[in-house]
Amino acid sequence: MQQKEENPIFLLLKWAGRDKYYLYLSILAAFISGLCTAVPYFALYRLMDSVLTDTCTRQVIVRCALMAAAAVTVRFTLFGLAGVLSHKGAYGALFKVRCMVTDHLARVPLGALGEHSTTCLSLYITWLVLWRFLFIS
Repeated sequence: MQQKEENPIFLLLKWAGRDKYYLYLSILAAFISGLCTAVPYFALYRLMDSVLTDTCTRQVIVRCALMAAAAVTVRFTLFGLAGVLSHKGAYGALFKVRCMVTDHLARVPLGALGEHSTTCLSLYITWLVLWRFLFIS
């Protein structure tokens, strides 16, 4: 009987514990930042529309410029915030995974160590550490 493999993203979020909320907030901030990229194009379209329909006034130009500037400012602020939050969540999750690995290694029975058993133990430890860190990176 084959065992169903667990999704690595869900496994990472389970291991992250409370740090997963930083990752969720990072996704939300990046999504809103991505939506803000369209606003300057709408402002430019509105400005071109007012020029072509001969309704362009100083007030329309200032409003379009302020809308584009505000959207760019919000976009880069949220983009930076998303980067900070994702790093905070990822480093917190990585710390917890490292603690899990060291806790697991503390329980590994060493037994009588000969040359063969030392090699097997080092291969097992290497495999265990690499397997867990593959999901983090």
